Amino acid sequence: MLKGINPLMTPELLTALARMGHGATVAVHTQEARPYGCDLLTKGVADLRPRARILTVRSRSPVTIHPVTTHPTEAKELIMGRVIVVGSINQDITVTVDRLPQPGETLSGTSTTYRLGGKGANQAAAAAHGGAAAVFVGRVGGDPSGITLREELGAHGVDVSALRTDEEVTSGIAFITVSTTGENTIILDAGANGRLTGRQAVDAVALTEHDVVVLQGEIPSSANEEVISWAHGAGARVVLNLAPVRPVSPRALADVDVLVVNETECGLVLDAPPPGTAAAAAAAAAKLRNRGPARVLVTLGPDGAVRASADEVTHVAAIDLGPVVDTTGAGDACVGVLAAALAAGCDFPQAVAEGMRAGSTAVLSAGAAASYAGIAPVEPRL
Repeated sequence: MLKGINPLMTPELLTALARMGHGATVAVHTQEARPYGCDLLTKGVADLRPRARILTVRSRSPVTIHPVTTHPTEAKELIMGRVIVVGSINQDITVTVDRLPQPGETLSGTSTTYRLGGKGANQAAAAAHGGAAAVFVGRVGGDPSGITLREELGAHGVDVSALRTDEEVTSGIAFITVSTTGENTIILDAGANGRLTGRQAVDAVALTEHDVVVLQGEIPSSANEEVISWAHGAGARVVLNLAPVRPVSPRALADVDVLVVNETECGLVLDAPPPGTAAAAAAAAAKLRNRGPARVLVTLGPDGAVRASADEVTHVAAIDLGPVVDTTGAGDACVGVLAAALAAGCDFPQAVAEGMRAGSTAVLSAGAAASYAGIAPVEPRL
């Protein structure tokens, strides 16, 4: 029986001691004051040294214990990046109807709700539910909605210290109509979102190369351009969700790591009809990548998505988790968790899979950020 086994001992050492047979006693003394494994995660991997231990062993049979050496090639660094979302935050007013109205038609709604919204806020909330340290940079107005929106986004676990209040304007607002089949239409009034600048993000956040910066089309193009340049210069990765579609310079597109669009947005960017099939979406994704971004994701709703990189253009099947209740915010869930997955060390295919699962989870309940509670955190990758 082994007695006094120290929890700081390595698996290799325990294996050696187990061979001593019955009646052995061991006392272990070590200069280390942290659990085995922490030194594999230290930043200075090249400086790793063998662990020194002093053992007092009494056994009925001879025992040989070989030194345990950690090889630098076996060590990997695990540093979780943050997800910095620079974008919009709105008060969503959602009316449920039996079907979407035709132009000029008036319908009676069955219910009305007021919720946190805005693509930027949604994506930040999704990233937080996906396990990331999420930071939101944006603007609200000096109205009661601004106070409520700040509190609601913070309740999702998002750092809102860089969310500025602009007393001169009202907060952004979105009027959403949702049918019983889950389809929706959205009308936006940008409000304070229209006054967001790239300088606000630069002044508020110190980026590292491990961070992922997320942008959308609901803030001024000038802000997106400035943030893309700043993030790329800092070595951070940039995820641009071009929704709605806004002009982006070729220089800025070349600094984007992942461009995300849906079918309609894909067609608008390419000045072509939306791709109607997975094959057409694959061809369109390849064309988009040729415009500069390192990777492209074209989401196709119930038909899945197409991802494109330098190595491949691949159709990814949709994930069916149950009946669709409300598609509002599903795309934002995908983008936010995709960014969280990249920050957790996932490669592009893994991040796409995580994002798509989050989007499929979001459609199972009503609302945008309100539907993210079921999103599972992304497991970090070494």
